[in-house]
Amino acid sequence: MGIEMEDNAGDPVTRDFVTHYAAGKNWKDVVALADPLESMFAYAPQPAVPLFIAIDAGTMRILDLFVGGFSSQSSRIQFIERNLNQVSQ
Repeated sequence: MGIEMEDNAGDPVTRDFVTHYAAGKNWKDVVALADPLESMFAYAPQPAVPLFIAIDAGTMRILDLFVGGFSSQSSRIQFIERNLNQVSQ
């Protein structure tokens, strides 16, 4: 899931921006949400972008979060796989 808080100009996001952003990234099985009030920062130790939050959609429990960018594609995949193993079935 991607949560966008501001557009490329630094203004609060709109639905149109998020729709075009996700399409431009060719995201197929990913949900992109708008958070113009930046309420997701309440779950992070400090406001930072990017902020990755793994959420179990079945229970809405936050499994893990990562603040900042991943150093490599493999570290991003490890984050995803580690949290997929915690998802309720």
